Amino acid sequence: MLLGASLAWNLGVELLWVGFLPLLVAAVTMFVSRRLHLRPRAAWAASVAGGYLVGQLGLMSRAGGVAAAMTAIVVPHEARDWLPWAVALAAGATVWVVEAGQPSRWIGHLLAIVVTLAAPTRLLGGSVYLATRWSAGEKIVYLALLASMLGLVWWLLETVDDDNRPLLRSLLLIYVAVGTAVAVTLSGSFAYGELCGLVAAALTGALLANVALGGTGTAGTRSRSALAEPAAHESAVPENGLGGAAGVVTMSLGSLILLGYFYAELSSLNALLLAVALVAAGGWLPTLGLADSGWRVVARVALCVMPMALAVAGAYAATIAESASPY
Repeated sequence: MLLGASLAWNLGVELLWVGFLPLLVAAVTMFVSRRLHLRPRAAWAASVAGGYLVGQLGLMSRAGGVAAAMTAIVVPHEARDWLPWAVALAAGATVWVVEAGQPSRWIGHLLAIVVTLAAPTRLLGGSVYLATRWSAGEKIVYLALLASMLGLVWWLLETVDDDNRPLLRSLLLIYVAVGTAVAVTLSGSFAYGELCGLVAAALTGALLANVALGGTGTAGTRSRSALAEPAAHESAVPENGLGGAAGVVTMSLGSLILLGYFYAELSSLNALLLAVALVAAGGWLPTLGLADSGWRVVARVALCVMPMALAVAGAYAATIAESASPY
C-alpha cells in the first residue's frame, strides 16, 4: 500500500512539472499577449515558448534548486541545456518579424537563420560525432544537412495559412509531441521524453487559451461579405496564428528528435518517421490532387498518425528485443 501511495505521489509530482505548470504558463501568456494586442502569431510564439521554458526550468530545478537550474542555462554544459536558448531565440525571431515594421524585419529573419545554423553545432558539441567520429569535412557536411533539415521543418510549419484547419493542426501537433515523448523514452532517454512532454503541455495551454479567446478559425468559412470587410470578419473570427509557434516547435521538438537519435537509441528510421509526422501535423502539404477539403483532412491525419504509430511501435519493438537479448 505504501508502494502504491509512493508511486501515486511521484506520478502526481511528474504531472505537475511536465503537464500542469507549462500548460498554465502557456495559457496565461496567451491571455496576456492578446491583452497587450500582440498579433496572433506573436502570441503563439510567446505562449508556447514561455510554457516550455518555465517547464524546463522547473524540471532542472528539482535536483539542485532554481539557482543551479539558472546556472545550467546561463552556462550550458549538456546538450539539452542549449534548448532554452534555441527556443527563446526562435520565439524572439518570430515576434520580431511579426511585430516589427517592414524596414527592420530582416533582423528577425537573420536571427532565425543564425539560430537554425547554430543549433546542430551546439546540440552535438559534446558528442563523439564532433569529437572523434566525423572528419572536418564530414562535420561541415553533416551539420549543414542537419541545419537545413531544421530550417525546412520550420519553413513548412510556418508557411501554412493560419485559417487552414488550425484546431485540427493544433491537436495533431499535441499528438505528435506526446508520441515523440513515448518514442524517445522507449529509446532510452526519460529526460528527453519529459522535455517532449513539456512541448505537448505548452501547446495544449496555448490552444485552450486561444479557443477561449475565440481564435480557432475555420478554413473555407469566409463569406463574400467578410472578405469585403476584413476588420469586421477579424473581430468575429480572429486569426488563429498557429504558424507563429513553428520556430519554437522546431527548436524544441525537432531538436529533441535529433538528440534522441544522437544521444539515445532512437533509430534513423524512427527519427525520420517522427519528423514526417511533425510536418504532416502542422505544416504545409501539397494538395495531393484532392479537390475536396475533407479528403485533404483525411490525408493530413493519415500522414501524421501512421508514421507516428510506426515510430512508437518500432521503438517499443527495439526495447523488447534489447531486454530479451542475453547480452
